[in-house]
Amino acid sequence: MSKIYISGPISGHRIEERIKTFQQAEEMLIAAGYEVKNPFKNGLPQSASTNEHMRADLKMLLECDEIFMLDKWNHSAGCFVEFAVAVSVGCRVTFSENISKEPTRIEVPKGGFINVIKSIFR
Repeated sequence: MSKIYISGPISGHRIEERIKTFQQAEEMLIAAGYEVKNPFKNGLPQSASTNEHMRADLKMLLECDEIFMLDKWNHSAGCFVEFAVAVSVGCRVTFSENISKEPTRIEVPKGGFINVIKSIFR
């Protein structure tokens, strides 16, 4: 069973709405046959610092084969870090707006990781 990590903006948003969005994504991915890693279930209390959450979340991500990027991920510094780590370690990437398509595998080209980043934000 493939492991997938959910990445989406959290900071600066209503926490209740974010929990609901991540839970809906988790349920959909479980139904699709994935073992899901949800950052809201990283074992830390919500009162933990952003830095503590990022450390725990990145540990979860590194256990995964894939990453699922929720809508507006590119408006979040934390999601950008998660995306960069996932691509760097060879995870398949699925963007929520492309859910009906095959997951995208992003390879780091000979020119280096910075070229991948530039191509996404053109």
